[in-house]
Amino acid sequence: MTCLPSIRMARGNEEGLTTVAVKSQAVGTPVVGFDTGGVPEAVADQKTGLLCREKDVPALADRLLQVLRSRPLREELGSNGVARVAELFCIRKQTRKLEALYQSLL
Repeated sequence: MTCLPSIRMARGNEEGLTTVAVKSQAVGTPVVGFDTGGVPEAVADQKTGLLCREKDVPALADRLLQVLRSRPLREELGSNGVARVAELFCIRKQTRKLEALYQSLL
């Protein structure tokens, strides 16, 4: 399991699309973290991981325990994560989409 307790900085800076979450899911590792910055873009809450409100430490701990205590949940989140990464973050697929966009603009 990967834990991402990312928070927004005082100046407003926040995590962008987190490659840690994408890579973890690519190998079937569920992600638990705060719903801030680019984390929700990488992690589908309740499908590939569990997210909670930023700085809600008790909720984060609860979700971590939930995943640790349930093998079926870990397996479901893990397999969903592998499929989601293959669909949304595959470099070949994304390159083809970008090339098609460029072609349509020419």
